[in-house]
Amino acid sequence: MNALTIDSSREGGEWYAGVINDNGLIGGNVIDDGNDTVDYCYPYYWPTENNDPIALEMPEIYPYGKIYGINANGQMGGGCSTMRIRITLLFSIAPMGWLT
Repeated sequence: MNALTIDSSREGGEWYAGVINDNGLIGGNVIDDGNDTVDYCYPYYWPTENNDPIALEMPEIYPYGKIYGINANGQMGGGCSTMRIRITLLFSIAPMGWLT
């Protein structure tokens, strides 16, 4: 296992590689503090484990983007939203029985 290179402009963020295909194309993201109340998530991909990451630009209205899957042809699928905190709240309140 080798460490992937990261974008030095977001060196302080939490980096994740979430998907990889048989050709070695890797998709992931970095969670980077945007301000005091919202974290922003930026999707990246690495053509191979030896390449620098390439940022996928998110629209300003949807700053939270994540890659969820990749196929053999290198097409990636993902999602975006306005805030990470919404996703975090859904996961944190579900075990308490608030969501049924």
